[in-house]
Amino acid sequence: MAIITETALKSDWFYLAKEQLLDPAATSFFTLRDGRITSNGRVDAVGTYLIAGSKAVLTFTRKDAPDFIMTLTATSEVFNKATAILQADARYRIAGVNGLAAYQGTLVRRVTEFRTITKP
Repeated sequence: MAIITETALKSDWFYLAKEQLLDPAATSFFTLRDGRITSNGRVDAVGTYLIAGSKAVLTFTRKDAPDFIMTLTATSEVFNKATAILQADARYRIAGVNGLAAYQGTLVRRVTEFRTITKP
């Protein structure tokens, strides 16, 4: 597995839950930069992340609920600015449920800004 670096991870990313299709006109994305996570181009951080070898652990802080933890894994031999996807496994607690809820997903690098065009 490849080593994740800050330089290669620094970007905008879409999160797709397992089997969810990418909507190229989606406006919901995360920006990873310098250990901070921001959302949809806003300035305020919604969480932090740490890089450890072939993994990066993202912690999304939520006001009225336990933190949402996502582990990114570089499963290919190379991870650089051209890498388009990362495996993203999320775990978090749900009130009244024992154990952690787990979701498998993917982060897809946002490489351009798409706009939905409507005809007049």
